Amino acid sequence: FTRAPLMRITRGVVVLRTVAETRAWRQAATGSVGVVPTMGALHDGHASLARRASEENDVALATVFVNPTQFAPGEDLDRYPRTLDADLEVLRVAGVDACFAPAAAEMYDAGAGFVVAPPADLENLAESAARPGHIAGVCTVVVKPW
Repeated sequence: FTRAPLMRITRGVVVLRTVAETRAWRQAATGSVGVVPTMGALHDGHASLARRASEENDVALATVFVNPTQFAPGEDLDRYPRTLDADLEVLRVAGVDACFAPAAAEMYDAGAGFVVAPPADLENLAESAARPGHIAGVCTVVVKPW
């Protein structure tokens, strides 16, 4: 039995599965890092943000994580599309260097560290007005790997 490495390079994009791998990648990177947080199922808007992150920074990191905290009660988390291979191709074409694509357990299971609690006024804006915890979920995915 041989276990495949968690971190792999796919079509030019380094796929990072753990917080530790992402921190190691960041420490090895030099200069500015553009971050594009997503839940995957990437479309032209995501591609545009990824291109801009790549063009305006020394390196670009995207996140692809279907985050359970970003779904309101009654929304169907299980039906959200998971298209990592297609997403990696979009990111590769956009010039993204790495993609943090953790499992939910990496982010939220016991012993997985912390969850970011943004200021209350942010939780009442945009998506969080209809989806309590949305902004906290986004912030956790973006901040935790640093």
